[in-house]
Amino acid sequence: MNNPSCENDIVKQCNNITLPSRDEALSKAIGRANVEAVHFLVDVAKTDVNGVTGRYQNTPLIVAAYYGTKDHQDIAAFLLSRGANINKTYPAVGGTPLGVAIWKRNATFAKFLLEHGADPSITINGREEGFACEKAMSKELPELFPMIPGCCSLALHDLNFDPNIAPETIPQCQGVKN
Repeated sequence: MNNPSCENDIVKQCNNITLPSRDEALSKAIGRANVEAVHFLVDVAKTDVNGVTGRYQNTPLIVAAYYGTKDHQDIAAFLLSRGANINKTYPAVGGTPLGVAIWKRNATFAKFLLEHGADPSITINGREEGFACEKAMSKELPELFPMIPGCCSLALHDLNFDPNIAPETIPQCQGVKN
């Protein structure tokens, strides 16, 4: 702004611009899968990897789970390596990063979260056994059943109310003891 080539109206315009918070910038960088910006905001600008933004109070992991691409999974791994809370809840659809991945029917991202310690019983109201399993069943994601404790038993129990459905209907659960 001290550059003599700056025109007066440009300087005035620059003085009126409001930059988003670092948390908001991180959320936008994650949404756009801008890995370099995410790394800069976390490692250099020291943006909180558990900060909440927007009207839904999204966390960075919630945003990554919402978009759910391979790039977003890589960003999620980076955020986890920097201390992101994999089970942090928020008051909207899904309630947790795992819940969002299941809601979006993204089994790959949900598996990633489960493999990295997501608790399938966490809800916005505390712990509820079978919560993620019920969501996985409603979204028809049987590949998640063996990864969620007790889910194969619950799924087979629900299916067995229909005498025409055999346990072999869920091949992902064959041999699973839970």
